[in-house]
Amino acid sequence: MVTPNPPLSMRPCVWSPDGEYIIYWVRETPVGNSRIWRLTLDNGETKQLISFPKSSARVGSPFIWYLSTSVSPFLKSNIWIDQEQFIFLCDVKGYDSFGISSLEGEIEWVDDKSKRDKEFYQVSLDRKFIACNEYVDGTTNLVFLSLEEGIRKEVTTDGCLSCPTWSKEGVYCWGSSPTEGTGILHIPLEGEPEYSYREPPPYSTFQPVPIHYKTFDDRKIGAWLYNEEAKRFRRYHTATNT
Repeated sequence: MVTPNPPLSMRPCVWSPDGEYIIYWVRETPVGNSRIWRLTLDNGETKQLISFPKSSARVGSPFIWYLSTSVSPFLKSNIWIDQEQFIFLCDVKGYDSFGISSLEGEIEWVDDKSKRDKEFYQVSLDRKFIACNEYVDGTTNLVFLSLEEGIRKEVTTDGCLSCPTWSKEGVYCWGSSPTEGTGILHIPLEGEPEYSYREPPPYSTFQPVPIHYKTFDDRKIGAWLYNEEAKRFRRYHTATNT
């Protein structure tokens, strides 16, 4: 059993591609700083990788915040651009920015051409793009960012797009719209979004909880929906086109 110091509780934890490390972040109180750490599983050693005074540095997406549980999931999130480097978010510049960190804490900043708040980011399967949500006027848009060319593409609707998860040709995400309803969309890098699953308006009592899952064979993708009246979860899934 490995017990890291500082502990991993209540923050997302992300496995390295080779399974030798866990990258996690810890929020300190009352200052409000958050730091990113590396845990080596062989010997239980921890190393602080990223820390900026009075700023938030974080990895993965805060799925745990949306559930009443004290257990933080170990996620095989797509934050890695190779075996040694991962993408993180930090607001040290006064707004959310993407950075690339090595396993030793060497940092290179990514120019994403935006000062908006960001969340729910994922690196593509070929390691060439980031997909993330940006908050705009009380809603969330989807953004594709090319890591190689710095090209930025925004996808907007008359509602919200949230929680992207990559397929080979684009992302699946939750969409909710006063005209289209709510459901799972597939949004390709090139082309038009298409609903894989949809409940038409008016909105169903079931609302999406931002926790995507994939089956082990990558044949299905889905999410949990939460019924506020019944206080229970229901699972929806759809076949992928990976």
